[in-house]
Amino acid sequence: MRDFSSGCIRIEKPLDLAAYVLQEDERWNRHAIEEAMQSEITQTVPLPRSIPVHILYMTAWTDREGRTHFRRDTYERDIVLHAALMKKPPPL
Repeated sequence: MRDFSSGCIRIEKPLDLAAYVLQEDERWNRHAIEEAMQSEITQTVPLPRSIPVHILYMTAWTDREGRTHFRRDTYERDIVLHAALMKKPPPL
């Protein structure tokens, strides 16, 4: 089940992401980030500038071997997508 995370978003390489978004702040080198990640204390670190984030929510996809995978639509977004795809196209 993918929805056990209570709305959290999983990051494949969190250390690399933190190093990237904090690269302009000399206080946050890789060692400092690693120490903060190991700490029991939660910290909020403001970014020097906003970064656009694009989130993909997929309930079906094809893997590299060409197999199609389907997952439950936890957030019920496929209903809206299906309705939009079933509409007749506008006249030319």
